[in-house]
Amino acid sequence: MIYMMRSILREPKTLKELSEELGLAFITVNKLVAELSEKNIVKKFTIVQKHTNGRPHIYICLNPDYFCALISIIDDNYVVKLISPYSEFEKKEYFCIPIKQYANDPTETLHMVRAYIGQDHPYCLGMYLIKNESIEIGNVRKIQKFKLHELLVESFADNDKVIYIECFDKRILINHGNARFVKITKEQVHSTLLVDEEYIVTENNLNLILTLALRRMCEKKLEEKI
Repeated sequence: MIYMMRSILREPKTLKELSEELGLAFITVNKLVAELSEKNIVKKFTIVQKHTNGRPHIYICLNPDYFCALISIIDDNYVVKLISPYSEFEKKEYFCIPIKQYANDPTETLHMVRAYIGQDHPYCLGMYLIKNESIEIGNVRKIQKFKLHELLVESFADNDKVIYIECFDKRILINHGNARFVKITKEQVHSTLLVDEEYIVTENNLNLILTLALRRMCEKKLEEKI
C-alpha cells in the first residue's frame, strides 16, 4: 500500500496504471484501493476523455482534504499555513495572530492558534511550530516545536535514501534515516556518496522548501494511518 500511496502522490493514476506500475493484478489493486478508500485515505474521481469516445476513467489520488499546519513566527505574529499533499489543492485558510494578543502571553496565544486550526480536526495530520530563539513559548498539546533544520530533517529523512541539506549555516547528511551534521562541502559529499535528494535553503527559497517538507510530512503521516 505504501508504494501505491507514493505513486499517486506524484500524480493521480487509474487502476490500470497502478496495476502495471506495481506489477499487481488488477483485482488486487482494486481491493487495496477499496481498503484505503474505506479509511478515507484515498479518493476516486472520474474524468471523461474525449479521445476515448467519452468513456469515463476513474483516477485515484490521496485525499486532498488532509493537511499539515505550519506555524511560523514572522514580525511578532504567528503565521499559519495549511499544506496539503498536492500543490493544486493547496489550502487557502492562511491566518495570522499577533503573538501577544492574549495577555502578552505567547503560549496562551498559541493555544488560540491551535483552537482556530481545530485541535480535533479530522483531516489535520499535525501542527508544527518553527521555534524562534528570541521568544520563549511553553508547550501546547498537539503542537510540535522544531528548530528549522530539525523540522527539515524530520520531514525529509528516508530510510531508503541519502539526503543532503544545507540550512543556512548548517550542513546535514541524512544517510538512510541517520542524520548528522557535517563540515564537508556539498561537492565533497557528492564525490563520496550517491545523493538521492538535496535541499539548499536560502532566504529566497525558504517558503518553497518548507512547503515541500510539509508535503513530505503529510505523506509520512498518511502512511502511518495504514
